[in-house]
Amino acid sequence: MKSRIFRSSVAAVCLAALAWPLAAAAADGNTPAAGGGRAQLKQKLDANHDGKIDPQERAAAVENFKANHPKLYDALLKKFDANGDGKLDEQERAAIRAKLQELRQKFDTNGDGKLDEQERAGAREAIKARIQQRRAETGQK
Repeated sequence: MKSRIFRSSVAAVCLAALAWPLAAAAADGNTPAAGGGRAQLKQKLDANHDGKIDPQERAAAVENFKANHPKLYDALLKKFDANGDGKLDEQERAAIRAKLQELRQKFDTNGDGKLDEQERAGAREAIKARIQQRRAETGQK
């Protein structure tokens, strides 16, 4: 039980840390933005400057993310790869978006539908505290 709770905490950290790049990489352009940074990220990922993230750009973003954050990617894949094929299909990406929306609602204290810097800082602190609590409970450092 404690191990499952700890893994859930790790997954929450992964989601919080990866919300911007994964949402942009997985989005089809119709998902709600979680703040002002999404447009800038989309522009960065849009290599051919057509205003959309196409499958090749999405794949490049995922490969870049995997190379730069392998532990976080593996944790996210382990949590959301329901069919165990080693990649995230549209249904699994939808589950990520739903979890991100849930987290956004939890930490959106002013109710404007997005996280401002203060709300993001609060989310980071809450997640850090939860991880520290779980580590203390399981005897991990």
